[in-house]
Amino acid sequence: MSSLPPPELTELGISLMSRTRPRRPMRPDERQVFANSRFGRLQWLFFTNLGDVRVLDWDPALAQSTWSRLFAAPEEAAAVGPDGGPAASAPAMVAHPLGHKSATDPPRSRMCVQIKDLWAHEGWQDRDMMDQRPAPLVIEAPRDGDRPPFVTVAQFVEQVSAYAKGHEDILRELHCDNGDIGPYFYRIAYGPSLARADNPDAVFSVSIDDARCWPLMEQRWAKLAEDLKREGQEGGGSDEEKEPERLTEAMNQTRLT
Repeated sequence: MSSLPPPELTELGISLMSRTRPRRPMRPDERQVFANSRFGRLQWLFFTNLGDVRVLDWDPALAQSTWSRLFAAPEEAAAVGPDGGPAASAPAMVAHPLGHKSATDPPRSRMCVQIKDLWAHEGWQDRDMMDQRPAPLVIEAPRDGDRPPFVTVAQFVEQVSAYAKGHEDILRELHCDNGDIGPYFYRIAYGPSLARADNPDAVFSVSIDDARCWPLMEQRWAKLAEDLKREGQEGGGSDEEKEPERLTEAMNQTRLT
């Protein structure tokens, strides 16, 4: 009798079968618009300060990978509004160029976001509480003319962090957390394909994991650091527009079901 594959074989949501079974080439319009290649460089922790969010870089002077802050200084996550979303407040100061990049490709001025556990966890159905699931978060690009007319990586991180903070008790309960599990962190997100990118109400689903999955994330960051090192040695530097091949391939193989 065969046994189940170890957890590392399903890292990034790629099943063992998807690695062994031939897969037809992905059509261009099947590519997801969420910029996973950018968010994959983040060490994004939840229920903590925004100043703890870091970006993996390659430092050519030190000839090694480094972690840099996404935001300028430690700040509390944005205040939570009555609907669980972020209250109106000044945005956190962005310290890294990646934060100014678009959260999607092509850029979008509006994103509907849900946290996977808050929406799809079987606990809602088990308790006959489907109608009590939190409404998705709606992120809209600023229209003041001083900031990009699209949702940026930093804006997405800031507002989703505040949204998660507003539902922290529920998320911890769904993770069976009695206060001894931590940290919680961003793992991956799914969104519409390029073919459906015109739908302004298309939903982006964010997956949050807890400390029990931290070793897998460390493996992923180690692989990404190797890619950044290779690109640095080839003269690619820390250009955030250059997608690490290994991470991009893994993300492209992860499809919505």
